[in-house]
Amino acid sequence: MKIGIVAPSDWFSKKLLAGGIRIIEKHGHEVVLAKNINKKIKDFMAGSVEERLADLAELANSDAEVIWAAEGGYAATEIRYGLEEIKNGLKERLLIGYSDITNLHLAWRCWGGRGLYAPTVCRLSQWSIESTDKLFELLDGSTSMSYEGGVGVVSGKALGTMVAGNLETMTLCAGTEYDPLLMSAGPVILGIEEYQQELSLINRQLDQVLDSKRIGRVTGFVLGRFCQLKESSYPEWAKQTSVSEMISNKLLRRGIRIPVWQFDGWGHETRKGAKDDFYPIMNGAKTKLDVDSGGGRMKMEWS
Repeated sequence: MKIGIVAPSDWFSKKLLAGGIRIIEKHGHEVVLAKNINKKIKDFMAGSVEERLADLAELANSDAEVIWAAEGGYAATEIRYGLEEIKNGLKERLLIGYSDITNLHLAWRCWGGRGLYAPTVCRLSQWSIESTDKLFELLDGSTSMSYEGGVGVVSGKALGTMVAGNLETMTLCAGTEYDPLLMSAGPVILGIEEYQQELSLINRQLDQVLDSKRIGRVTGFVLGRFCQLKESSYPEWAKQTSVSEMISNKLLRRGIRIPVWQFDGWGHETRKGAKDDFYPIMNGAKTKLDVDSGGGRMKMEWS
């Protein structure tokens, strides 16, 4: 399989990129680097907005079957405005990335495309071998995946299309043409994770999601890792609060009865060098979720 690597957001370590490419090639895949991938604007962006969009357009018209982000980062929001003009080529290719690459995942989802919420190329070496092998198993042609275990936060069963991403980035897309609840059709199972955020900000972001005009489309939640969280304003409250507790209480107050599953096998790393699992989540997959007091089971299928 030919894999196009692009830097749609922040600058990255060339050493980490080279390490990630070695892993991809070790699994038998051919790598194509976008033209401007080595561009850099000071210590922030991986090239100008125009250069990053040009690289995506290049891959959208290439024979690459996969577009894999080199790295995530805050600059990803800058290119959203220009995606519509090149969407036809992009949506036919599988997108891979996580964190702020959620911006692109939500665009792909609104266009009817698919993407793996999974490690960026620069981060491939930091996860467990088992979960990385699972990622390449999917690239080799698997059309389904199942996960089980975790913690059953709210029991129930749900069917829907998977939409997974970083919570902050999802809220930044609210009300835009890439808001997954407003701009796509059918029931949704929402997967969310977060990293190094203030817990009080997460509290407000959850309210924003749950108060969406289209929240009735969400049939279930899959919670990834919410790790390295902090709280400077309300430290005593934070010591007695968890994200799973927050979301279950918010659903209860609103009279929303849907399952919530805590599955810590995906999301940002718990600490540097932890070698956590990062099992890929297929955005756009038809998903079945079954949660009870003993944990949960999730099956995703696509063609």
